[in-house]
This record gives sequence, structure tokens and C-alpha cells, in this order.
Amino acid sequence: MATSDALQLAKEADPEGKRTIGVLTKMDLMDEGTNARDILEGKLLPLKRGYIGVINRSQRDIDSRKNISEALSSERKFFSNHPDYNDIANRLGTTYLQNYLNKELSVHIFKQLPSLRNMFESKLNELEDRLSAFETPEETKNFEKIISELNEQLRRDFELAIGRSASVKVDIENLSGGTRINSLMNEKYPNEITAMFYDENKLRREIAISIQNIHGAYLGIFTPDMAFESVIRNQIGIEII
Repeated sequence: MATSDALQLAKEADPEGKRTIGVLTKMDLMDEGTNARDILEGKLLPLKRGYIGVINRSQRDIDSRKNISEALSSERKFFSNHPDYNDIANRLGTTYLQNYLNKELSVHIFKQLPSLRNMFESKLNELEDRLSAFETPEETKNFEKIISELNEQLRRDFELAIGRSASVKVDIENLSGGTRINSLMNEKYPNEITAMFYDENKLRREIAISIQNIHGAYLGIFTPDMAFESVIRNQIGIEII
């Protein structure tokens, strides 16, 4: 037990031992004359939540098709009739372990419910506040008017965000809104275009071939826009599906 990998991992995940439940398996395979009372009673390596002993189905049980009900019945008889465990048999076995874990899970869920409820109520209040900000009548048939007003409000908000207005809070640390767009289009974008490498001769050849392919079997008088569009798509890596 002192060198158990499971206990070492448990100490890493649960240093204070508040969440660790010890489970002793295959208790029926202990050497004759020995028992696990010291461990079960927490005298050897104590755990705050203690230990629970169980008996696993053996390979012989599996080969003989011993079902779960029979295995649980044999487990109860083992602990009830064993001189070292009969007085604590009600705290041992797979059934007790199952009930114990179900109880612990239920307690944990109930502890988490208040915080979850507060979180949901906070989110609900936030959404209700946002909904009330629209000031939409609950009973009205003039939905087109409502949508038109909302659309106009969106347009005004957008103009305020990208334009110049004394009513908008000005960011003093970063470029934002229309200024950000202006900077990207007039400073960064031209530099990126200039930095692009292309072979002029190859580009001219692509345009010429594209024009011919667009015309097909007919003689064209005007240069089709689709030719230039196909070349541009090829340049920026867009595939036509």
C-alpha cells in the first residue's frame, strides 16, 4: 500500500485527501492468516473518506459464466462469514461502494446547484435587460415599422462607430472604428500589394489565354470581364466551385 501508484497519483490530484476514496480489491485473495483491518480502519495509511473493500469476479467466475447477481451474493457471504470482517460487513462490498459513490455524487451536485442557479439568473437578467433596451411593444401589428426603426438605429450606430462624432467615446490607446479601417486600406493594404511578387510576362500570358478561352469558338470584339476575374481569382488563390 505504501508504494501504491494509485495513492501516489491521488496525492498529486488531492494533496489534502478530501476527495480520495480508497477501494481495496480482490480481498478474497489475501494470504491465509492475514487481513486488511488496519487499512480499512485507517491505521496504516489513513484517508479522510476511508477505505471500502470489494471482491472482484475471478477468471474462473467469468469462464463459468457466473453472473453479477451471483457474484454480489458470494461477496456478501464472504464478508458476513469472515471472522475478521463480519462486524463491519455492512460497510464493505460492491453494493455499499455503489451506494456510497451515488450519495457522494448527489451531495456534490447539490453543493454546485446554488452557484449554477446564480449564474443562470445573472445571465437571464442580462438578456432581459438587453431585450428591454429594444423597447419593442409586446402587442403590435406594425412589425415593418419596428424593423425599419431598428435598422435605422443600427445604421446610426454604425456611422457613429466608423465616422467622426463628439458623442462617441474616443479610444486613446488603439486605433478603432473608421480610423482602423482607414489605416488598413491606405497604409497596410497598399504595402501588402506592393510586396506581392508576380511575373509580368506570365501574368500577360495568363490574361491572353483566359480571354481566348472565354470567347471560345467565337471572335470577340470586347474584352470580357470574366477573363480578368478568372486571372485575379487565380492570383489570390480562390477556387470557383
